[in-house]
Amino acid sequence: MSQKSSLPQAASSVSQVLKRDSHTPIDHRRAGSVENARTPPARAIDLALAGDLGALRICLDRILPPRKDRPVAFEIPPITTIEDAPKVMAAVTAAVAQGGLTVREASDVAQLVEAYVRSVEASDLEKRLREIEENLK
Repeated sequence: MSQKSSLPQAASSVSQVLKRDSHTPIDHRRAGSVENARTPPARAIDLALAGDLGALRICLDRILPPRKDRPVAFEIPPITTIEDAPKVMAAVTAAVAQGGLTVREASDVAQLVEAYVRSVEASDLEKRLREIEENLK
């Protein structure tokens, strides 16, 4: 069979796939054929473009997923040294006690403070090590 004669058949098969409603099962014995070559994501896009609100919601949830958290806004003392970390943690604890932060949000802020403290400690350690090495020369 030549390429020219198979093109109209392929186009016909593709148009049948686009016309098929979403509840028509796919014949897995024919999965290798052009008719069944549409992937589920492509099918969802086709349905969304055709006006199916459920398919549109699925597509939008993949493109722009719903937020699982929110920005946390509360007064926090500035952190300039490691000695400021306890003040920040006191402010976080007070915000939880007053209902301004959830325990989960407080835990996330505490992880940030801990990461900051570790980075300052690592920086200080490197600085002290350099000074020792310079003094030994």
